[in-house]
Amino acid sequence: MKTDNAPCLENGEAFIDFSEFSPPTVPTNYEVIYVLTSGTNFIIEAVNTSTDFTVSSTGRFTVHTLVYNPATLDLGTVELGVTSAFAVNSLLIQGGGDICAALDLAGLPYDIETCTNLLPGGTLFPNPTQNYFRLRTPELYLMQQMDVTIYSANGQVVRTLRIEEPQAEEEFYVGDLPAGVYQLLIEGDQGGYRSARILKL
Repeated sequence: MKTDNAPCLENGEAFIDFSEFSPPTVPTNYEVIYVLTSGTNFIIEAVNTSTDFTVSSTGRFTVHTLVYNPATLDLGTVELGVTSAFAVNSLLIQGGGDICAALDLAGLPYDIETCTNLLPGGTLFPNPTQNYFRLRTPELYLMQQMDVTIYSANGQVVRTLRIEEPQAEEEFYVGDLPAGVYQLLIEGDQGGYRSARILKL
């Protein structure tokens, strides 16, 4: 697996997005599920069939891939926040048990920290938005060129704009972007950067 973003905790949430270098081999009657664990004890916090999770605290989190047969491995016995990935692994042949399944125990780790250099609340509005949003330009950028970059949730650049003479307020059109969460990054040519999330409806 590989990470598709660099998540940090903002307004009590961090969005983890990842992808597989190559899809796992899935035999007939088997399924793929992704497991999110916390800490060094790999306590299972969530499971998902898609390659994303949202966490609400800082710390070490790890994403694991599990290929299993629901007829032989009952995930209903997993108690979120209590059961560890080590406990599940012990049921599998690879961990000394008798169930045929594959759990990537090492997984993909994330060290979630609180976001820094955020734009103050109310700087972007309206947020959420459908078509346009306005930016109250921080004073730091009024006397220098300003680069604005918008990233999708998976870290891809979807829009870039250089503003030669920033005004007190700047307007941006995002009506052509798919609905979702985007990251706005503002950088000045003399240094400094700020970021914020935008929710596109």
